[in-house]
Amino acid sequence: MDLLCKIPILGNLSWCNRGNHWHAFIELLSTQILATLPIWGAALVLSALDKESTSGIFKLYLLKVELSVSNGELYLYAMSALGPIVYIALNDKNRPRDFPGKLPHIILVLLLMIASIIVFMLQRTGSPINPNFLLKFPFIIYIGSVSLLYLALVYQNNIVDAPGLMRKKTKDFSEEFSTHRDRDIN
Repeated sequence: MDLLCKIPILGNLSWCNRGNHWHAFIELLSTQILATLPIWGAALVLSALDKESTSGIFKLYLLKVELSVSNGELYLYAMSALGPIVYIALNDKNRPRDFPGKLPHIILVLLLMIASIIVFMLQRTGSPINPNFLLKFPFIIYIGSVSLLYLALVYQNNIVDAPGLMRKKTKDFSEEFSTHRDRDIN
């Protein structure tokens, strides 16, 4: 466990509990299913409409997914997954402690963004790039971006005690209201 604590970005996972992971997983799963609906939904419709293919259904579906992201669209989804990480890491308002591993998270986000921008630009301008690289790299970037977002959500869930924060705000409001009311009565 001590070795894990020394690894940037992953080191603070020992602070997190199952609930932090579960809530992050549910949030990530629901947002990514809906966000990527145009990719997997389009592939599903295209697969259903394809009457000429002789390949198996799963292989046909994967080919249609490739077609859905063949112009670099997956880089845009990766970038949209990276954006919230910057906000989560840098927004320390109403938190009992700082976001763990803030600097390594931001550096990795910037590296993923720069890689996405460069390869997206090369792909869109028609620069000669290995087609196998162009097929796999966007998926690697997307999976890396979503994984980093998952970690940021886990850490956020660990840092922010939402029920405790709500209780504190309710108590503060009640006290302020009582003070104001008592002043108005006297």
